[in-house]
Amino acid sequence: MYEPADESGPPVEILLGVAEAAVDLSRLLALDAAWTNAEPLSVSAPDRDRVAAVGERIHRALTVVEDRAALLRSAFEGYPQWFNDRITEAFDRPEFASFPRGEAAAKLASGGNFAARGIVLVEEVIGRIPEERAEVHRKVREIRNGGPIETDFSGEMACGVGALASMGGMAAGVGLGCPPLFFAGAAGLAVVLVAC
Repeated sequence: MYEPADESGPPVEILLGVAEAAVDLSRLLALDAAWTNAEPLSVSAPDRDRVAAVGERIHRALTVVEDRAALLRSAFEGYPQWFNDRITEAFDRPEFASFPRGEAAAKLASGGNFAARGIVLVEEVIGRIPEERAEVHRKVREIRNGGPIETDFSGEMACGVGALASMGGMAAGVGLGCPPLFFAGAAGLAVVLVAC
């Protein structure tokens, strides 16, 4: 776990780690969406190979996400008030004006304790990764062996990854003033609002 530097927030090293976590979590969501949307289109052998290749990328990305989630847990534990403040501030930014803010905030954490909810979500996501990895491996093997084309994560995994991507993206985006991380947060938030 990171040692808190002071009450003003985490050091740059942790901010960058949170930013990387948000991007990698969002990337996993994007790969899953591409894999899921390819399912009905994949009848030819070259298409099957491409769909299987996306599944293999997801399999590798799960390892990265596992590491990033552990980093987020340490940051949530070390700087809970900073996370709560940054995410609350993010919901007040004009970029989120088109989002149903109250519903989104309530889905991420009741009472505004985003850090505590983040710790729970990290445990859930990390706990699901071995099962998801095995499922992705099984699905890729079936696709490569001419079996049925089955893609997609479990809903619980997608929701957990989406929520963590949102929290990390909003916290790092506000903390670093980085507009691309706003979109990482918004992409995860969209998953949370629609699917969870």
